[in-house]
Amino acid sequence: MKNDRCLRVAIQGYPGSFHDLAARKFWPDTDLVLIPADSFDILATLLRENKADIAVMAIENSIAGTILQNYRILRENGFWVSGDIYLKIQHNLIAIKGTSLEDIRQVSSHPMAINQCRHFLGQYPHWKLIESEDTALSASHVAEKNKNTKACIASEGAASLYGLDILARSIETNKTNYTRFFIVNKQPVKVAENADKASVYIRVPDQKGQLLKVLQVIQDHGLNMSKLQSFPVIGSFREYFFHLDIEFDHISQYHGLKEDLLCLTFEYDETGIYKRADITYTRKTTKFHHIMISSASRLNDVTTYYFVRRLAEIDTMNKDGGAMVINLGIGSPDLLPPASVTQKLISALDAGDAHKYQSYKGIPALRKAFSIWYNTHFNVVINPDTQVLPLIGSKEGVMHVSMSFLDPGDEVLVPNPGYPSYSMCTRLAGGTPVDMPLIERLDWKPDLTALSKKDLSKVKLMWLNYPNMPTGVKANLTFFNEVVSFAKQYNILICHDNPYTLILNDHPLSIFNAAGAEDVALELISLSKCYNMAGWRVGGIIGAKPYIDTIMTFKSNMDSGMFKPVQEAAAVALGMDSDWTDVLNAEYQKRKDGACEIMELLDLEYDKNGAGLFVWGKIKDPSVTGDMLADKLLYEARVFITPGHIFGTQGNQYLRISLCSPVEEMEAAAYRIRTGFNIQTTSKTVKS
Repeated sequence: MKNDRCLRVAIQGYPGSFHDLAARKFWPDTDLVLIPADSFDILATLLRENKADIAVMAIENSIAGTILQNYRILRENGFWVSGDIYLKIQHNLIAIKGTSLEDIRQVSSHPMAINQCRHFLGQYPHWKLIESEDTALSASHVAEKNKNTKACIASEGAASLYGLDILARSIETNKTNYTRFFIVNKQPVKVAENADKASVYIRVPDQKGQLLKVLQVIQDHGLNMSKLQSFPVIGSFREYFFHLDIEFDHISQYHGLKEDLLCLTFEYDETGIYKRADITYTRKTTKFHHIMISSASRLNDVTTYYFVRRLAEIDTMNKDGGAMVINLGIGSPDLLPPASVTQKLISALDAGDAHKYQSYKGIPALRKAFSIWYNTHFNVVINPDTQVLPLIGSKEGVMHVSMSFLDPGDEVLVPNPGYPSYSMCTRLAGGTPVDMPLIERLDWKPDLTALSKKDLSKVKLMWLNYPNMPTGVKANLTFFNEVVSFAKQYNILICHDNPYTLILNDHPLSIFNAAGAEDVALELISLSKCYNMAGWRVGGIIGAKPYIDTIMTFKSNMDSGMFKPVQEAAAVALGMDSDWTDVLNAEYQKRKDGACEIMELLDLEYDKNGAGLFVWGKIKDPSVTGDMLADKLLYEARVFITPGHIFGTQGNQYLRISLCSPVEEMEAAAYRIRTGFNIQTTSKTVKS
């Protein structure tokens, strides 16, 4: 830091103190005017009254711990932290020149320094220990008294400043002793481009698991929380605020985390954003030296899937002795696949080539089955040899498409609300997700007219998903025709994700029912939902030969063909007649009726005509978010329902109930909600 004039720096203590050394280490090339303060409160006054330009304030010591009063000072004064620095604390026994250890009768220093040197001082039990305000002040007094019977514990800098001799160096008991200092400004300053650390205060609702959620979000963002300190809220019972130090590689990572934390906290105050100090020391080990390799930068903006952390929390709750949580959140089919499918899998295991590597493009029987399936359900003709590529689940296809077509800087239109993997895979491939709001008044379709007014020059892909997850709305041919025309006009590749097409849907539709779609569209299909084969990981991607060949280039370097017995069984599933679908949907309709009852109990607005495996409900009270209501249901009724915010900001006021639980669990969940929330009557708010 360079200045045209001297920098007035307030320090606690006196010249030669560790605060003095920290200031000179932080500003090695700057002329400093040190302004001593007898206490940290006086230091704050100097800064507040503009008698100092900046201050250096000790905040924690590796042995003594956190200096809690200084966090109070920072918060009460609204000060801003613009940097931090670590100083290795080396204590020395200091006296006037010519003094020997045998001459000493009295040793003075700050009480913390005395405590940190107890082992050395224990060798001289006849020495009288005198506590003082500051280590450097003790050195000053020893120099003034000029008696060889008096010594002090202070820094090497203090010895040099006051013309004293060092009789014994590094007498601290613990040789790994560091103090961390904050560089403190009166007001916020411009954040440096290379900033990689933030200090913040948060308050969270007094609800079970709320702080755990905050910590989990920080972990999911891949960032390091280097400090967590709690403080009671004065005058409030059982209320606390927390100081967090969060480290990141780029400021954009912090902003992404901040956006998620604002949803979980009702108070969020930044104390500083700055370049963190370097600290290097040796840690003794008796077994091995461990080096942690840093993660790839492509993971910086990618978080762990929401359900991973939520399921972990539910697992913990299920071990606390209370009632088992009823899970109505996950869209994982619990019903069995067709019996003929599992029988085919078993019989295929003994074939001579069953366990060999398989072709990347899948066996001919499976590709043909996909082709027949398309003709049966959509009246669409596809070439099984050139226009279909079997996949290890359609989620794999989302990643394959992203990696096959996106370059850094390419933009992707991502539905909001929508499947989170569309955005995550875009980021992993180096692309930039662009929010594409689905408009409720347009039956959860994007406003193509509004989109056309934006700069779409960098947009390469557009993700669509109908029947839609999470809203359950169905597509129509008019919309598909419009979106195909839109894609052709702006040279965009449509990626239509279609895994729910046979679930509670009387009129299945493919993007390829639209005229000319083969020029600008791909479609992903899956056996997970329609045939209860989620764990089998079987899906496919349909498109024109040039698109399929491009994806094949990536896929062939990424994985191998599916296990052949699985492919043969999948071909059987695709050949199931309408009887299978009718029985499946009859069961899902019963479950949907149960989900709708829960929607009514919660007084949510929902669409009874939606397709797919979910019911999507809107909260009427604008002050209540889906996350808040989901937490209330989980912690008070032990029922897990998915909050809509995980699908995008358009879902903040919604809950989503999955139909992948038996009717009995739907009824049990409704009972818990009715009794736990003391609901006497319900008002139906069905959206037809």
